[in-house]
Amino acid sequence: MNKAAFAQVVASMDAHPSRYSANVRVQAHREEIIKDLAVMVRDLMIEFYKSTHYKPVRVIMYRDGVSEGQFQQVRIRLLS
Repeated sequence: MNKAAFAQVVASMDAHPSRYSANVRVQAHREEIIKDLAVMVRDLMIEFYKSTHYKPVRVIMYRDGVSEGQFQQVRIRLLS
């Protein structure tokens, strides 16, 4: 049975990490690469700017749920 998977990106919306916003997409079952990652991150950065009137000083990304066999592929995608 092929069930859909959910890709989620969560971002802090203030300088004190106390407010958060999420961006969610549905994608193919067992798809490790988040297809719309750049768009999701861009949308959250715009939302951060609208909320604070400042551009983010730094972006720290954490990634969970990657199989060991696909770790390098996901790592390269995040860095590009």
